[in-house]
This record gives sequence, C-alpha cells and structure tokens, in this order.
Amino acid sequence: MDLPGNPGDAAVVDNSILVINSSGIVRLNSNNLSITDSTFIKSSEVNPIFSTIYSIAYDQSKQKLYLGNPKDFQQNGEVVVYDLRGSELSRFDCGINPGTIVIKD
Repeated sequence: MDLPGNPGDAAVVDNSILVINSSGIVRLNSNNLSITDSTFIKSSEVNPIFSTIYSIAYDQSKQKLYLGNPKDFQQNGEVVVYDLRGSELSRFDCGINPGTIVIKD
C-alpha cells in the first residue's frame, strides 16, 4: 500500500488504522487498507508551531487517542487527547520530544 506524506507510527482503532503522516492523521479501513479519511486530524491543529505529530496511542477502555506534540523540539512537549470523532479533549505537558506514548491499564 502506498501512503502519501511520509507515514510513521500507527494505532489500531476498532476497524480502522490511524497513521501519522506529514499532514496529520490518516484513517485507513483495516479490512481492505483503503484510505477512508486522508486528514482525520490535521498536524497543524496538534502542533501549530511545526505541524508535526511525533507519536500516537489509543486507549481502548477510554476510547481516546493520545498524540505526541514536540512543539518546537527544544522545550518540553505535550500530549494532546482526542475523541474518536477527531475533537480535541485536552492537553497535558510531558518531556521533550514525546516519541512514545504508553497506555497503562
């Protein structure tokens, strides 16, 4: 499968695969790997400084997405929380360049 925009980390969410690329989050149908939403969440909404999303994780029990925002790569980053409709719920600070998000039950 050919995904545009330098695809990176991904998370499986129900019948979809959410993939980070240079535009933001792309939603794929997990059954046939076709793109169902080429810009589910825009990277500029997560990171208005550099339009970059560094990491993604999905909490199945809470039905929430967690996206790593490196901000400007020099200050501490943050994690941005979204619901499955693509609406931002909250943000919280974390260390510099959040490259991995782990969901702990």
